[in-house]
Amino acid sequence: MRQSDLHAARGFDLLINSDAPEALFDELNGAGLFDPDKNPRPQPAEQVGFFRIPPWVALGYLTLVAKKAGGSNDVELGEKLMSVVRRITAYRDASGQAIDNYHTYSACAEIVGSVPMQCVRSEDLEMTEQWLSSRWGNDTVMTVLDKHIFQRFLAADVSESAKLLPALRHCTELRLDPSAVSESRKLRPIADEYWLEQLLAHNAAALGSKCGQPCIDCLLDRLRSLFADEYVSTHTWMFRAAIENHGQNAKWDHVTNAFTEGSRDALNAWILTGDTSAVRYVEEMLTNDAQIIRRVGINAVRENWEALSASFYSTIEPRLFDIGHLHELYLLLSEKFTSFSQPAQTRVLEAIGQLEDESTTDEDELKRIRYVQRNWLLALEGKGNAVADADLARLNALCGPVREHPDLLSYHTTKWGFGPSPFSKEELLAFARDQSLITRLTAFIPERTFGNSPLKSLNDALVGVVSEYPLEFLWTLDTSLAIDRRTQYGILAGLIQALDTKKQGAAKEQLEIVARLTPYAKAVAADESFWAEPALQPEVLEPTKDWIPPKLAELGKTLAANDEIPLSDSQKVMLLETSLSVLQHSDGIALSDDPMTSAINNTRGISFESLLQLLLRTCRDADAASGGHSTAWMPFAPILENELRGCTGQSFEVSTLIGCYFAQLLYVDEGWTTSKLDQIFPQEHPENFACAISGLSFTPVGAKVYEILLSANIPARALRMPQVKGSGRERLIERIAVAYSWDLESLDSEAMEFMFQESALDDLSELVSTVARWSSSSLQEDQRPRATALARKAVQFGMASPSTRQKILAESAKFIDYLPRISAEDMDWLLPAAPFASSYHGAYGFAESLDRLAAESPEETAQLLEAFLTQYQPGYDYQDRLQSVIRKLDSSGQRPVALRALDRLVRGGLRPFLELYEELVSRRLN
Repeated sequence: MRQSDLHAARGFDLLINSDAPEALFDELNGAGLFDPDKNPRPQPAEQVGFFRIPPWVALGYLTLVAKKAGGSNDVELGEKLMSVVRRITAYRDASGQAIDNYHTYSACAEIVGSVPMQCVRSEDLEMTEQWLSSRWGNDTVMTVLDKHIFQRFLAADVSESAKLLPALRHCTELRLDPSAVSESRKLRPIADEYWLEQLLAHNAAALGSKCGQPCIDCLLDRLRSLFADEYVSTHTWMFRAAIENHGQNAKWDHVTNAFTEGSRDALNAWILTGDTSAVRYVEEMLTNDAQIIRRVGINAVRENWEALSASFYSTIEPRLFDIGHLHELYLLLSEKFTSFSQPAQTRVLEAIGQLEDESTTDEDELKRIRYVQRNWLLALEGKGNAVADADLARLNALCGPVREHPDLLSYHTTKWGFGPSPFSKEELLAFARDQSLITRLTAFIPERTFGNSPLKSLNDALVGVVSEYPLEFLWTLDTSLAIDRRTQYGILAGLIQALDTKKQGAAKEQLEIVARLTPYAKAVAADESFWAEPALQPEVLEPTKDWIPPKLAELGKTLAANDEIPLSDSQKVMLLETSLSVLQHSDGIALSDDPMTSAINNTRGISFESLLQLLLRTCRDADAASGGHSTAWMPFAPILENELRGCTGQSFEVSTLIGCYFAQLLYVDEGWTTSKLDQIFPQEHPENFACAISGLSFTPVGAKVYEILLSANIPARALRMPQVKGSGRERLIERIAVAYSWDLESLDSEAMEFMFQESALDDLSELVSTVARWSSSSLQEDQRPRATALARKAVQFGMASPSTRQKILAESAKFIDYLPRISAEDMDWLLPAAPFASSYHGAYGFAESLDRLAAESPEETAQLLEAFLTQYQPGYDYQDRLQSVIRKLDSSGQRPVALRALDRLVRGGLRPFLELYEELVSRRLN
């Protein structure tokens, strides 16, 4: 077992599965197999800046033997195990550094929690400090401390429970966090915050009951430190709304919750033991100089009133009514005031009255004090004290309405939606049928409450009922009616929604809607007074006049896109005129990182897209009627040409949408479209050019489209423009990659050559990644050599500076999937790329390809496997791919490589590789 990690792992595995694993403990210990220097150090991972923490092969054996020692109460064996744990924890190397392995620290904690408790001394729990110090996190250590140490020792007698105090002190230790964003909360626990909260939630009450004051002192000291900042100390309610569990407490603030709830639960448990010193302790808390401590004390009084009421009475004075105590003292007074003696009630009222200093003349300060006094008196309302009720009535008259939650200084709530509609669907339908709808909705004035928007809810309900019963609302399409804009919008939106439905029997209904709605939309859009009308300032998402133009344009877009709804020539003209009117009266988009999203959500963009859809619908209808559309589209040509002329540092929505509809425009008129390439992609206006490229992302990928773009050198020109960025640039590079696979681009073309330079590393990475994402089955035979030629050039380029071009090398390694077998020529690029194959999620695919190629090309696969494993240490072997590769290499005469690979892999502690090693060795011996 001392020969290698493989031998040790195999030996421990055999012992773990034996009947008496503890029998050889002394021999193993004497042989140095548990010496601290055997504890594995962190190892650099395949990705720069990351590390792998190998588990020590001895840990499984040690924890098993510890459980056996605890189960049989073998004190002698337990002492030996504790000696090992002490040596491991105390060990320092030649440079004075501990070996930071969180697996080992967790195992040490588990051993301490498993051996007979009499083997564990109180000072042994000081080791907790080292176990929690790992830079890799201590969540696993905290879990073990909770379940194996704290809960076990607290279930024993008081003497055993007292041993936990050092562990409690280290678990709750607070340290300055240099990365803290908040100046007021710079202290963080050394322990993982979530698991510290869990540990105290599970054990605080038992700690208070068994350990008493030392435990409470520790927890309250941490709580005081956490709230020590000058501002935080006087505004504790902002960070912990209530000492008891309450919906206003921040569930995500694990640190505050851990110490507040831990202190509370431990204190309450100590009081319940009947220890008289606990009563004196709470008395001191009530006058402590820390607000948070006083609040915990007041909460303890409320929850343990019978034991602590006398202590509370002695503290009734004005300083008790600090506004920071509001929640806890409010609850105490509200629940217990009726049980106060008459003198005690009087003292409470006198203390509240003394909050107002007769010498105070500042009106704002007086107003603040009266609000505070009223807050306290609200807790006494209706408790049978006439003086309190009279004082409250006087202050209510001075201060006005009472807050909804007077026991809290702040209250946070979250609401979804805008509240119910003031009129139901049935009512709105009835209003439509008796034609009182417009009058009723125009006259409606909502009563607003916090979080509700009645007009928005009403509008949503109106849209819904109009789309469901559209014919009942067609009478409203009369321009002579005085209709308010929000109602007009709701009707328009509902009718357009009805046109977009596929429900059974909708066709006849839709014809009636189109017949009434198209002339109405044209009339609204043609009315100059409509455009001159100012839009009222909207409430929360409540429709205004500005919501109507996009709907007018959307009507044309919706109808043009649906060939199942027949449109007459006159209706098409009306829709076109409507879209043009909206186009002329609307502002376009500003430059943005996502021009397409901006364009399709902009009024001018919607109207221009509506125009394009009407153009396509006209062409399709002409094709169906006469077999061609060469003359049918001509009325649209001057409109498009006029808009293109405006694409000079403005009209970005037009550039974007022309790019999006580029393939469709080739269908409309290829000659016209190719003649306008310089205007569609204007070199002298790079912002418009970039918008057109962004729109082009949504054009179908096809050879014809690319050939036309290539004829004007648009791909290469676009790559050289810094304005072409984001998803538009990525989609362009994907289009270039597809063109390369079709032999429309070559490795020495201008666009491809541009990407093979230091300034375009991201572009080349995107190109190589795109090709690497294609499946092997998607490539035709003549395309595979082109793919591997790209990989060869990319690897050659990447190896010139591997540290900065690692992604290019990693993505190139994925091209192994396109090889039916490995040739010597392929090895020229595959072998240098193999060490990088595990980066960027490529490890499993590369292993799968090696498995596929191992039988056909064993020597080459063996070389690639060794190169691959120089940078890769798997956390697990997905679908046993690496095992399969190694088996195939072993059976193909590559046993030395197979064993060397296993020797490297077994260091990761994965049992399947150990078992495979034994299998191969035993096969050789037999």
